[in-house]
Amino acid sequence: MKEFKSIGYSYWPIILWVVVLSAIIKNPKQHSNTSILFNPWGGDYSFILDNIFFVISSLLLVIVLSINIISVDRTGIVKKLFLIPIVLNTKSWKNIKYYIEVVEIYNVQYGKSTTEAIWFIGDNNKVCLRFEKRFRNNLDEVLKIIDKFETKNNNKLKISNPYFMSKGWTKIKLTETKP
Repeated sequence: MKEFKSIGYSYWPIILWVVVLSAIIKNPKQHSNTSILFNPWGGDYSFILDNIFFVISSLLLVIVLSINIISVDRTGIVKKLFLIPIVLNTKSWKNIKYYIEVVEIYNVQYGKSTTEAIWFIGDNNKVCLRFEKRFRNNLDEVLKIIDKFETKNNNKLKISNPYFMSKGWTKIKLTETKP
């Protein structure tokens, strides 16, 4: 059978990389007037110039770790990295009971943040595989193929702060469903 793939991107590693790099750069030093024209933000960019190989290689590593593939075929679902053939998670169809679309609502510092995801529920009523719907191409075609092998829970779950539940550490609480 043909293998169907969906390529997705996670932006959190890139944001973490930028935060760490900007924390290194934020050591302001006294600059002359000519360097202020070259460096208007007041940071010390000599770290980047001195360690350009480290900065570029770490950026490439973060980009490689940010892009993943969900591939579906008749044996199951495999989640792996895009450029490096490292398998992150693999599940066969007999290990998955059903899948469900979930709206995860997280309470963050400035309000609420929502994330739409697909959860694959295993035999022990725990999440065995999860991926976000956002930043993923070809997802509709992959979900049509998944429908051939697995049953879909037609309810759309809305769960508040599912930190442990989305990782598969605790069981699914179906009492929190909202129509």
